[in-house]
Amino acid sequence: MCLEGDSNSAFCAGLRPSIFIGEGVADRLSEKELDAVLLHEMDHAIRGEPLRRAGRQAAADVFFFAPLVGWWAGRRMEQVELMADRAALRKVGSRALAAALWTLGTSAPTGTAAFSGLAEQRVAQLLGDPTPLPRPPLRLIATSAAGLYLALQLVACIAAPFLSLT
Repeated sequence: MCLEGDSNSAFCAGLRPSIFIGEGVADRLSEKELDAVLLHEMDHAIRGEPLRRAGRQAAADVFFFAPLVGWWAGRRMEQVELMADRAALRKVGSRALAAALWTLGTSAPTGTAAFSGLAEQRVAQLLGDPTPLPRPPLRLIATSAAGLYLALQLVACIAAPFLSLT
């Protein structure tokens, strides 16, 4: 689907994922660079990523008392972006993908839209370097354990009157 105007957006959305791309993206990129963007978004569509991403965000929202769930949702999003980049890399190579990322990143108002906060990892992947994802901080694990304990205590308190009726 083409988005009219000077939109600098390219994304995948929907239950039956569709790819949306702004006219501004098409105007700024060469044919191979545009292929890189489309292949990246097609990988998201094939994997059903919009629904998965929504599910991960919903889990993070529901389990707000366990911030480790939100941390995991964010790390999974990073892994998915790197996988989609690899799909584009296999077809068009690193030069086209790097140029597309650079063009979209430098023409966005924030200067980082194409990198989605993953600049270091995406560049490392383009260069063939390892892209290890960070482990959760110990304080996040401890906070999540405490939150889970308190949530279970709350459920036990609420359920106690119903369980004593038998």
